[in-house]
Amino acid sequence: MKKIIKLTAILAVVSSAVFGVTGCGVGANALKHLHSSFTGLNHKITLYSANGAVIKEWVTQAKVEDNGGTCFFLDDKDKAVTISGTFVVQEQ
Repeated sequence: MKKIIKLTAILAVVSSAVFGVTGCGVGANALKHLHSSFTGLNHKITLYSANGAVIKEWVTQAKVEDNGGTCFFLDDKDKAVTISGTFVVQEQ
């Protein structure tokens, strides 16, 4: 009987954690970030000049990190790319 109560309690905690995380924007964002870390998401990164012209575009499945106006990622040849300035990261 005690095992059934323990199992029920564990299932209740796990299911409430799963529903709690996926039910709000912060939780959904955390799950998306976790998915990106493990399997990668398709991203298109576009770097713009000061007058709005496109300088360069990259498409990658690697994790893209934005840190205070600087972007870090691996390109399709697995070379590290660091850009700063005006850029847009789009999930495809």
